[in-house]
Amino acid sequence: MGMSVWKLVQVAANNRFVSLLIVATSLSLIIFCSYLPSSSDQDEGGQNSGIHDLIPPSLNTSELLAGWNSNVSMEFNTSQLNESFSQEEASLVVEGIKETPVQMTQSSPQCDIYSGKWVYDGSYPLYPAGECPYMTGDFNCKGNGRQDSDYTKWRWQPTHCNLPRLNATDMLERLRGKRMMFIGDSLNRNQWESLLCILSTVVPQDRKYFGRSKDGGATSFVAQDYNCSVEFFWAPFLVEQDSINVGNKSKAILRLDAIEKHGAYWRDADILVFNSAHWWTHGNKEDSRYFYMEGDYLHPQLDPLVAFKRGLTTWASWIDQMIDPTKTRVFFRGFSPTHFSSRQWNKPKGYKCNFETQPILEESFTNPYPDRMKMVEEVLRKMKFHVSLLNITTISDFRKDAHPSVYTLRGKKKLTQEQRNNPDKFGDCSHWCLPGLPDIWNELLYNYLLTLTQTYGCDFPSYVTGEKNII
Repeated sequence: MGMSVWKLVQVAANNRFVSLLIVATSLSLIIFCSYLPSSSDQDEGGQNSGIHDLIPPSLNTSELLAGWNSNVSMEFNTSQLNESFSQEEASLVVEGIKETPVQMTQSSPQCDIYSGKWVYDGSYPLYPAGECPYMTGDFNCKGNGRQDSDYTKWRWQPTHCNLPRLNATDMLERLRGKRMMFIGDSLNRNQWESLLCILSTVVPQDRKYFGRSKDGGATSFVAQDYNCSVEFFWAPFLVEQDSINVGNKSKAILRLDAIEKHGAYWRDADILVFNSAHWWTHGNKEDSRYFYMEGDYLHPQLDPLVAFKRGLTTWASWIDQMIDPTKTRVFFRGFSPTHFSSRQWNKPKGYKCNFETQPILEESFTNPYPDRMKMVEEVLRKMKFHVSLLNITTISDFRKDAHPSVYTLRGKKKLTQEQRNNPDKFGDCSHWCLPGLPDIWNELLYNYLLTLTQTYGCDFPSYVTGEKNII
């Protein structure tokens, strides 16, 4: 019955080099996989040193549809805060630049996924424009009258690796039995709605649910056949917010050291995607829209960027203390750039982003890396919990063509022709059309999730981090 065992031994003996190579390779794989930590191998801070296990307890959608209990008993030690955190042709491409030394753990270990170019691809978008029922009217640019469509056909191409096209069925399988939650402002809602539009294309109408939880905390999309939910929680500052009457106006008070009330809604999710930054920089030190409070102390004046860093540090400390690294994967999505000045792309007589139909073509026209992102990186590096940074800032800065501009809503109504004729006043150069750029953000997120089951062939639903890098 074929070659005998003895014959195999003889062949192997005559090919000692091959035999030794096989033995050495096998031993290397065994040793490598044995050194990957299990969910019980944690460092002194409770942080898993290399593995983030995403196999949570079963999620019961019948319970989910009935609403969640937000009365979570938690203890959050604010004393541990560190105050020292004081795209007409198919060949047309837009060159990208290296943003930060982010090393992706994937088939090409040297690939910086944020170093690349925008490539026009006629196979995009990932879902039909104007037909998704889950997008806010503000983002439905085609439905609001935009006639061009090239802005939907650009994809990001890293230089040294390929960014997988988002496969909705595969992503739902990876989300099976899990809660995924986006937390932040309208830009995070922009990305959340993009993901719902993508995933819903493969879920039968009678097998999906969309609505607000009974406790009013989050708005959710539930794919019942996959026993999973994708949710959004409004928290533009992440930290808690109160208000006070000043004259005839109400002014917000941001509690820079308080987050546990919000956190009660997030704690049991399996995948968390945060963002914050835009709302913090409204106004300046002397004329801010907000008051800032720490404990019982109300700051008479505080630089908004300083306040942002302190609030972000509170969030980071809460993540370190309250989130289980063996159960939950945490992402922070970087600052989404705006295009309110056409001087940026050497068009001084332009109307902000309005009437722009191509991305920025020259790297030199992109903005410097913002201070807010430097603050985010600094805070993330000091965390015990490994948070993955979706650093979309510079690659998005090329996309002056992708904003709603005058194809948005005001008071839930389309702009009148008179309003469209005044783009400087009514154009939206902050949010993004759907389909469009946020779909690519979700492809980046999908790439991270793929690494959970495609890392080095070892039988772990995980990824390897190595040093304390932001990846």
